[in-house]
Amino acid sequence: MKIEPLRVPNRSTTGAITENTGEYRNGSRPTGTNQPFDGEAERAVLGSLLIDGRIETAQRVFGRLSPRDFHDDGNRLIFTAMCDLAVDGKPVDVVLLALRLKSQNRFDRVGGASYIARLSNAVPSAAMVDHYADTVSKHAQSRRLIESLQRAIQDAQASPDDLTGIAASLRANLDQVVAANPDGEWERLLSAYGIDPPWTSAELATADIVTTYLVENVLVANQSCVIAGGSKGMKTTSGIDLALSLATARKFLGRFWIPDPKRVLFLSAESGAGTIQETALRIAKWKELDLATEANMRWGFWVPKARNAEMLKILGKQLDESRAEVCIIDPLYQVLAGEDQNNLSLNGQQITIVTDLCLSRGCTPVLIDHVKKSSENARSYQPLELNDVTGAGKAENFRQWLLLSRRERFEPDHPIHRLWMTVGGSAGHCGAYAIDIDESRDEDGSRTFAVEVSSASQAREHDRAEQERQRANAQAKKDAERIRLSVSKIRKALPVDEHWSKNQIKNATGLNTGQVSSAIAHLLDQGEIQTGRYKNETGPWFEGVKWTENATHLRSTK
Repeated sequence: MKIEPLRVPNRSTTGAITENTGEYRNGSRPTGTNQPFDGEAERAVLGSLLIDGRIETAQRVFGRLSPRDFHDDGNRLIFTAMCDLAVDGKPVDVVLLALRLKSQNRFDRVGGASYIARLSNAVPSAAMVDHYADTVSKHAQSRRLIESLQRAIQDAQASPDDLTGIAASLRANLDQVVAANPDGEWERLLSAYGIDPPWTSAELATADIVTTYLVENVLVANQSCVIAGGSKGMKTTSGIDLALSLATARKFLGRFWIPDPKRVLFLSAESGAGTIQETALRIAKWKELDLATEANMRWGFWVPKARNAEMLKILGKQLDESRAEVCIIDPLYQVLAGEDQNNLSLNGQQITIVTDLCLSRGCTPVLIDHVKKSSENARSYQPLELNDVTGAGKAENFRQWLLLSRRERFEPDHPIHRLWMTVGGSAGHCGAYAIDIDESRDEDGSRTFAVEVSSASQAREHDRAEQERQRANAQAKKDAERIRLSVSKIRKALPVDEHWSKNQIKNATGLNTGQVSSAIAHLLDQGEIQTGRYKNETGPWFEGVKWTENATHLRSTK
């Protein structure tokens, strides 16, 4: 993340402050333009500690860095004073830091109140303090390597006859710099990469590992989540239902149990305030809530840009002020830089910046996103899979997911949205459901809201039965039409008061045996014909039919 440049006052050999570029001028430490250092990272560490203020954060950073790791003398003195505060069990804040520096006669030397105040504005939040500390440590290690090499060069020039001893000394110094563990180096590395020491089997077997669900079998606390769906997948609507459900401990979508109410920050930059308001009011009414009185909800109509430090700082401020335990951000594509969409690493880094900002505050991030337009599952109205989510790095970075897709084509005049919902996550929870969202209009013409949830297997069985019913109806209509046409031909061919056999009817109408039988069965059922044994004057007896007085075409001619 790019940190805004901060001009640093120079410290002269006399301790006087001169406004310049921040290079060393006191000669007390290695100088020269080739010395590797990152002034922005040093200021970012100090600013993060001032923003965070917590003793435990300071102690963690102090385990990774020592004062000598700071290239700038003033930053080194400020860090030393912060260490002293932590040792005394005091929080690191601007007031206490200033008092400690004044007691050491170092306040003016480091740049005074203006410089300390500017440190607090050097970073948007303290979420990346470990990253900044790691950068400072790496530059410090590089400088120590350079010092060892420069010392070896000077020794070789001064004592050319002792090259073997100089080489051995250099090797020992290099090994010490690279492999040793000064100032808690290994602890710093383990903490920086989130690595715990290996557990024994006994520790694994007896560890009290608890998975906390915010929504039973749907959403786990303190793990990043993506809600993704295709066009007209009701993503934002579902996100609003989730927000209100979490804030009030009402069942999500009327089905999924929520143990406790949570404080929720909902940020949306796509739908507009009017749409969010109308949808939230409808959902609240369905849940029998008064939206105006829900104190656990906060609504914002913007989303942060992952590459904009100032916007990230605003997000951190709003998270702190709302004390949000869940933050829902819609849509994700507006958070990310477009040019990185297909780069797994860069896209993942941007997602991590935003999610870590939330997670560092104990807030579960839920980001709403689209799926690929090329998704075959979405096109064929089937449940989505995680690889259907658009853009690189998302499947790899999100720990849990809630995927929405339509079960049938969207019809603008049809108020019921039939969806698939697939949930899952690294905690082991998973499920497939069918959701019917009814947005019918009431007698006043206003849209309503209601949801029914069933298992995917139940929905598939229902759909199969419905398809079979529709096929049967369609076949029945075809059969009825064929019978109607056959009956029409028989009406025209069969004379009144004559008895005809089926063969005579076939020959006169051109119908086949099955068509004649079906038509006769229909006419018998309607009472329009009668059957019997008949005999012509010169022929044998035969089974035949003749019209009755109830025949439709005969009644119409009377």
